[in-house]
This record gives sequence, structure tokens and C-alpha cells, in this order.
Amino acid sequence: MKILVDTSVWSLALRRKQTYETQTIAELRQFIEDGESIFVLGVIIQELLAGIMDHKLFERVAEHLANFPMITLERRDYIEAAKLRNACKRRGFSAGAIDFLIASTCIQRNLLLYTLDKDFQNIAAVSSLKLLQA
Repeated sequence: MKILVDTSVWSLALRRKQTYETQTIAELRQFIEDGESIFVLGVIIQELLAGIMDHKLFERVAEHLANFPMITLERRDYIEAAKLRNACKRRGFSAGAIDFLIASTCIQRNLLLYTLDKDFQNIAAVSSLKLLQA
């Protein structure tokens, strides 16, 4: 499987000073141990690191994410994200711009999105986004 892990999952797994095992964390760990292709996006890294005031935790999270390939976005990714946002808006649903960029990237690159964010369920209902709901 090719999986893009969303901020919501990484946050649960990495941002806590004290970690505790949840089903989501156990699944993420299993994906990694099984050698699944796990990817990150720059905006996910930014979202995840923003607000971490503890320097050691910030560095630990940044170092951990450096182990996963980062997808470089292109002009078409932003255009497709705007199209996806417009399609959702026509159906009465909206989400944040970054969510549409994440969803569009997954669609364009045939990635599964591993997320806890319910907004992606609505996006998936009007697109070909494939979810691994945590």
C-alpha cells in the first residue's frame, strides 16, 4: 500500500510528551513495520510542528518525519485542489484549503489517506479519495 498519513494521526502518535498506545498508533506502527510505503507532505510537517514549543520534542518529531519520503507538490496539485474544493462547495460542503490539497494529492498519486479527520469522509463522498479511517 502507498499511504499518506495525515496530521491528525501523526499528532496522536508523535506530539504527546507521554505516549500511550491507541488502536490508531498500533495500526500506524504496523504499517511501518510491514514496510508499507508511508509518505508525508510539507504542509503536514508544518501543521505537525507548528505550536510545539518544547525544543526537544520539536526536534524529535522533525527527525522522526525525516525517515519518510516527502512528496513534492507541483502547480497541478494546487489547481486540482481548487477544483476539488469547488466540487465540494457545489454540494454544500467545505473544509480547509490544506485538507483539499492533501486530498487532491492522494487522488492524483493514488495514495490511501490515513486520517482521523472526519472532513475527509465528506471529500471522499464527492471524489475518488480513498481513506484508511483510523
